[in-house]
Order: sequence, then C-alpha cells, then structure tokens
Amino acid sequence: RGFSTDIFEKKVLKKMLDGSKNLEMYQLAKKPSRKVFTLPLLRILGHEIAKKNWTEKRKQVLWTACVVAFFGSLRAGEILCKEKNFFRGDEDFLWSDVKFKDGFSVILRLKITKNKTQNGEFIDLFRNKELKPCPVKCLEKLFSLKDTEVSLHSPVFAQSNSEFLTPAELNFTIQEILGKYIGIGSLEYS
Repeated sequence: RGFSTDIFEKKVLKKMLDGSKNLEMYQLAKKPSRKVFTLPLLRILGHEIAKKNWTEKRKQVLWTACVVAFFGSLRAGEILCKEKNFFRGDEDFLWSDVKFKDGFSVILRLKITKNKTQNGEFIDLFRNKELKPCPVKCLEKLFSLKDTEVSLHSPVFAQSNSEFLTPAELNFTIQEILGKYIGIGSLEYS
C-alpha cells in the first residue's frame, strides 16, 4: 500500500505473502461444470442411436437409460451398474425396483442416490403422450425385450451380450454421437 517499513523484509512474512498469492491461483482454477442436457439434444441422440447398426436391445438399453436419466433428473451412476460384468443387488438398479402403475406412471426405487438417503429414494416418471420421448413407454419396451430367463432381480440396463451398461460406456457413447454435431463441446455433456 506504499507504506515504508522494514517489516516486509522478514523471511517468515515474505513466505506468508507468497503463499497467499499461490492460494489465489487455486481459487481461480475451478472445475468446469457440465452443460445442461436439453430435449433437442436428447432427440438428436435418439435419432443417431436408431441409425446405428446395433441390436434392437442395445439400442433400447442406451436410449432408455438416456430418457430415464433425463426425465428423472438422474445421474448415470444412480441407475447403471458400476461394472460391466458384475452387479450388486443391494446397490444396483434392478427390475424389482421398477413398478409400473396403471399405465400412467412408473415408480423407480433408487438405492444409491446423490443425496445419500439411507433407504434410497423413489422417483415417479409419468406417461406423456404429447411429448416424445416418453420414459414410461421406453421402460415398457425395454421390459418386453428382456430375456425370458432373466429374473426381476437382474439389472434393468443389461445388454444383449449379458454385459451391463456402465456410466463410462454411456458417457462415451453420448460424447461420440454428439461430437459430430457440436465437436469438442460434446465432452461437456454426460
């Protein structure tokens, strides 16, 4: 501040002042936030998934995961298995956690949530005939495609090759598909 004093010549005080300058650097470097996934982006994603040369089940698994996450405001980790070849019934989202209600809605029981609620949380998704895509319709179609030998105690997002969709695979697919529309900006979506 322009005061003349020799107090700033002391080594300890100099180190403290240098340290405070270093702290300013950490405050400026914030983690970039994810961009909001919009309905038009979801529709583009659905269109591109439909064009892929994948099995019908793989397409439906990916599409339903995206639609359910979008309309339920969910993170991929809340509904997808952490591992490709293994699931935990006490943590992962299973068909026994999906309750279809009178054709109007679906109630989802999430065991591991972003809020860390002890007994999990329940999410209601409603049928929407005017707005496409409809999360209830997507879940109904995925349920109809599940293998007959698969029990209700298996993951909802099991692919046809007996592997489970993971958050990493879903994010990679989203970024790859959107990349041809928005370039490197697709890395900001998950």
